[in-house]
Order: sequence, then structure tokens, then C-alpha cells
Amino acid sequence: MKTKLIILLDESLSMRKKRHEVIGGFNTFLREQKRLKTDSSKLYLIKFNTNVNIVYSGINVKDVPDLKPSMYTPCGRTALFDAISEGIYIAEEDMTDSENEKVICVIITDGEENCSKDTTKDQVRRLLAQYESKGNWAFVYIGKNPDRWTKEVGMSAAMGISYNYNEPRITFKHISNTVTKYRVSKYKLKKTLLQRFGLK
Repeated sequence: MKTKLIILLDESLSMRKKRHEVIGGFNTFLREQKRLKTDSSKLYLIKFNTNVNIVYSGINVKDVPDLKPSMYTPCGRTALFDAISEGIYIAEEDMTDSENEKVICVIITDGEENCSKDTTKDQVRRLLAQYESKGNWAFVYIGKNPDRWTKEVGMSAAMGISYNYNEPRITFKHISNTVTKYRVSKYKLKKTLLQRFGLK
């Protein structure tokens, strides 16, 4: 089984105060994922502030280098919707065997959408519904007001978690645990994540 890990990482100005913790948290997540030998995984890292920046696109997890301080410099606003659509599209373009591939998209933000140029909330809602219906895609939102966010975009409330502003490393630990449980599972992603959050 092949797994695609899409990480959408907020790089807006509000992330600056905990910049080093975010970098360390991501690198710890990366090291933990490299230790797994259960599947073939590719990672897509997309940063977003006023603009959307693709850092890694479909790189084998074991070959992904650490995120360096020079590569993460928070500034600007929050083009969250544009980042979601970009993440979906680049992973979709890289799909080679949909029957043997599964995708998890993790959205990490400490704020809210305020400057997307190309994507609306309604478009995000339709995209999430379209790709979740495929059965091998799922989305996890870790951010501000997760209950409101999941309701507005049509996600299960179980797929939304509050971002830990004081300890971002805890947020990344949570992400790693969730992704690991899915990668080692033989089940479809949605079922695995619902089990992870105690709903099934």
C-alpha cells in the first residue's frame, strides 16, 4: 500500500512567536514517520501565508530533509483555502494507482482564512466532499475553532482538533500519532481515523 501525506503548514505572521517549536515539531514528526517500514509513503509539504509555497512534492518520506530555520519564516496573512486546493491538486496529479494508494491531508493553522485569491469556502466544501467520497482520501483540521470549521466545510467534527498555541510540539506529536495509526492500519483512512478518535 502507498500512502500520500499532505501537510499544509501555516506560515503566517501569527506563527512567528513559536517558530522554533513549529520547526522542531515538524522535524520530530518527520523522524517518527521515517522509522515506519509498513508502507511506501510520499510527503507533500505546502506552506501558506499570503501566498502558497510548495516545499516538498511527492518525495519519499525517508528522503525528506529536515525543515531548516531558513525555510520557515512566518510573515503575511493566511491563504488557507488556496493551500487546501493546491495540496489536493498536486497529490491528485501524482496518483498512479488509486486502488493501492491512500491519502491523508493534515491542515495546521493557528488562525483563520483571510486572503485566498483563487479559492472560496464553497469550493473547499465541494473539494472535500468530492475527495472524501473516493474512500481513500481523508482530511484532518488542526487549528482555530475546529468545531466551527468542520461544520462550515462539511467535515466530521471528529476530524477537527484545536491547535495548541502554547506547545506546538504537542500538536505535531498528535499529528504523528494519528498518521502512524493510519499507515500501519489495513483499513480505509476514514474508518481508521474515526477509530482513532473513539467514534467507532
